[in-house]
Amino acid sequence: MKDTLEPQIIFIGKKATIYSAAIGTFLLLAFLMSKQDSLIAIGISYILFAFVVNSLILLALIAALFFHTPHWKKIIATIICVLLNIPLSIFYLSIVIN
Repeated sequence: MKDTLEPQIIFIGKKATIYSAAIGTFLLLAFLMSKQDSLIAIGISYILFAFVVNSLILLALIAALFFHTPHWKKIIATIICVLLNIPLSIFYLSIVIN
C-alpha cells in the first residue's frame, strides 16, 4: 500500500519553525524597546529551550525521511525551514550583544 497521507511531523515542523521565529522576534523587539536586562536572560533561556525542541523535531524529520519516502521533498523543505532558525537566532543574538 502506498503512503499517501502526509506525515504529521511535517505539520509539526512547520508550526515549530513559525513559532520559534515569532517568539524570538517578539523577545528581540521587546528587548530593543525596553532595554531590560532581564529579557536577555529570558532570551537565552528561550534559545536553549528552542534548540532542544527544534533538535528533537529535526531528528523526527530525519527519521520520517526513511519511513515516508513518497514525501521526501516536503520533509527536506521542512528540515531546511527548521534549520533556518539557527542563523536567525545567531543574527538576533548579535544584535543584542552589539
